[in-house]
Amino acid sequence: MKTLPIILATTLLTALTMSSKAQDNFASADSTVITKAAYSSDVNKTTYSNINAKANKAKAHVLVHDYFAGADAADTTYKAKNSGKRVVFFATLVGSPVLGLIPALMCSAKTPNTDQFAIKNRDLVSNTAFMKGYRHEARKIKRKAIWGNYIAASTLWIGIAQFIL
Repeated sequence: MKTLPIILATTLLTALTMSSKAQDNFASADSTVITKAAYSSDVNKTTYSNINAKANKAKAHVLVHDYFAGADAADTTYKAKNSGKRVVFFATLVGSPVLGLIPALMCSAKTPNTDQFAIKNRDLVSNTAFMKGYRHEARKIKRKAIWGNYIAASTLWIGIAQFIL
């Protein structure tokens, strides 16, 4: 639709130019019209691709915004309950830091259960970008809790071992 005015203007310009020129220049004027029409269709393709690129960029911006909104929600609501941090603490304290390493590795490798997520708005659960951000941040919180308990129990175990030996 946008190319039609350009083609008509080019044809009118060519016709005005042809009336003032001799008939032997007819072939060159005709090729000018074809070239202008081809140029205008290329411009439209570029315009449509720019529009698609802007739409994709806007969609990517929304996805990134949703991802970080999920990460922020996990920061405020995920508490890492039933993450295995107590098991790691007691296994390290009762056994040794070497024995506590086994449950620490196993628990930190597992992703958090979605049952533990405290998402208040249930519409956000269907948003994949939001959930991806929430899961990623929840996993970081879980790992931090597990390894923090491992380090605390290892420090206590070493401190108790110093007094006993």
